[in-house]
Parts: sequence; structure tokens; C-alpha cells
Amino acid sequence: MKSFQFPQQTAFYSGKVRDVYTIADKWLVMIASNRISAFDVILPHPIPFKGQVLNQIAAYMLQATSDICPNWLINSPAANVSIGKKCTPYKVEMVIRGNLTGHAWRTYQSGKRILCGVVMPEGMRENDFFETPIITPTTKASEGHDEDISREEIIKQQIVDEADYVVLEQYTRALFERGKQIAANRDLILVDTSPLHNSPRFMRDPMNAYAQLVFASKSTDVTDVMVNGKWLMREHKLLTLNETELLDQAREVAKKIDAFLIEREKSVLSKLIALGGSMEE
Repeated sequence: MKSFQFPQQTAFYSGKVRDVYTIADKWLVMIASNRISAFDVILPHPIPFKGQVLNQIAAYMLQATSDICPNWLINSPAANVSIGKKCTPYKVEMVIRGNLTGHAWRTYQSGKRILCGVVMPEGMRENDFFETPIITPTTKASEGHDEDISREEIIKQQIVDEADYVVLEQYTRALFERGKQIAANRDLILVDTSPLHNSPRFMRDPMNAYAQLVFASKSTDVTDVMVNGKWLMREHKLLTLNETELLDQAREVAKKIDAFLIEREKSVLSKLIALGGSMEE
């Protein structure tokens, strides 16, 4: 993606998905790219229009929840660009889960019943609802993997003081409830997310024909990045590879991964457009 030099620019950061420009140490210009990553590795070929879709969904959700929690966004002047205030982030990511899926399911399936200090009940199956959504925070790493951490350890290590953490929990639950309402209006179930998460998971409502058509999958009822991650882990065992080993893999493997992801994205987007599934409805 093309890089820029803005007047009064004071910093630049290129992440896995977004390029971030700091202006006068007060403002941020975030440009969402078409890059796609898996397990912290950027794959060789981008997904057309992914950055525009990601940025417009993020801007929509920030505007739709600004009454719950003040946020950094000022404006989105272009399809893949957002401009807002530079803020000092809390070094935790507040992941909230309504269903047993993804990382929580892999932990549960391994025999463990505690995740980030939260006890998960016995007898659950993949995709089952938790009686009350659970918060499973992670450290927010500048580079590499985020790490699971409990509420108690966050406060003990003074990553966030207790009073602020209580507010973060309140915001997290309120934002999740709003997200569930928005998803339900489109006959979807918001499975898990975080206020900063690029990859929230949705589950189709099995009683709804619209959701079945758009999000139908032979492998799972859960869509989005988890399907991609499951396929990557199953087919290429990426969790056992470091970045150097992954990038040394044969060219045909990268092409196979890209083809899978591109076709999936194209299929979902085309069906959404055909059925008039606009976020502006």
C-alpha cells in the first residue's frame, strides 16, 4: 500500500492491517489496507476491498455506540480512512464471549476449565451459550501475540488500576449488548468480540433463511476469522510454525491459502450485496 507524508506528521506505524499516521502528536489518520494476516503473519496477497469494508464497518459501529462509550473517531473522509484523536490506550484487550467457541473452545476441549481466571462450567459443547457472557482479557502486545491474563493479574501487576478496570468491564458488557442487538436485527448472533477487535465472530440464526443463505458453511456454523483459522490450523499446522518457517513454505501453499480466503470473502460480499444487506438499513 502506498505510504504518505502528511504536514506536521510526527510518527508512522504499519500494523498487520492498518497504516497509522500521527499528526502533531494530537491526531491519528488510520488507513485500512487490504492485507490479511493469520497468527501474526501477513499473507502474500491482499483481499480486494477488504480495507474499505473493514473501515466502514468499524466507523459504523463506533458511531452506533458513541452514546455508550466516548471514542476516538472524528470522521471517515474516505472508504478506507478514519481520522480521530490520539489517545493513550490501556494495555489490555477486553475480550467478551457469549458462546463457547474459538480460543475458549480449544482451551475447553483440551480439558481445562479456567480461562483468564474465569471458570467455565462442565458439560458444555462447542458454540453453547454461556449463562452470562464471560470476559477473558489479554495483554495488548505492541508486537507478536497477545497473552491471556486474568482480572486479578491485571490489577496485581498494575497494568490497569482496579477502579478503571471496573469501568472497562462495564463498557465491555454494555458494548457487547449493543452489538448483540445490532446483530439480532440482521438475524445473527454476536458470538464474541472486543471493543477493539478486528474479527468479531457471528453465528447464524438456524431459524432464519437469510442468514443461512449468506453465511452457510459446511464446516461450522460460526463464520469469519475462526473458519479461516480452523482451516489454516488443520491444513497447514500454522500454530507449530514460527514466522520464518511459515514464510519458507512452498509457493503453492500460500496460493492455496489465498485462494481459499479470497473465494470466501467474495462469496459472502456478493451475497450481501445481492440481498441488499447494507449496514445503512
